[in-house]
Amino acid sequence: MPVPPRPLGGTGTLVATYIKKELMETSGGRWPLKEVKVIAFDTDTRQPQIGGQGQIRQVGQSTGAVRLESGEFVPVTGSVKQLMKDVAAGMYPHIGKWLLAEFYLNNLSDKMFNLNEGAGQFRQFGRLAIFRDLATPSQSAIYNILNDALVRLSRDNPALTSLPALTSLQVFIVASLAGGTGAGMFADIAYL
Repeated sequence: MPVPPRPLGGTGTLVATYIKKELMETSGGRWPLKEVKVIAFDTDTRQPQIGGQGQIRQVGQSTGAVRLESGEFVPVTGSVKQLMKDVAAGMYPHIGKWLLAEFYLNNLSDKMFNLNEGAGQFRQFGRLAIFRDLATPSQSAIYNILNDALVRLSRDNPALTSLPALTSLQVFIVASLAGGTGAGMFADIAYL
């Protein structure tokens, strides 16, 4: 049955890259595979390249390197400062129930609210990145890429259109619960 892993955060992105490398090696270099969709979500725009013998390549070394391509790596980035201010002001009570907006606004520097280099070990920032992205579903990178993956899996695997196949679709979520992005996103991504 087709398996779309959904790696989250820096650790999840690293694991996704290794998964892709291993799948490419076991399939004779064939990619993409019609049975598998690898999609990594991260608040950090930087991603690793995996080379020979599973070694992480340094920036600029690309010979034989495997990296996640567009549609496989989805950065969920940008500044969350205004959203944080709005939550602190009482807007978005569904977010205010779990987000310590006033605490973060009073105790963190402005740089920490920019998610382009990760969630900074703050789980609530990782979760907030999802809510920010999904606020406008038609423009949501997360929603659109997941929907596209399901459409492609169904198109490439006609057996998936039957109800028993849809209920047996396997999705693997890979994340570190010790960081900010993966730990903050894993429950909501599973719900999606």
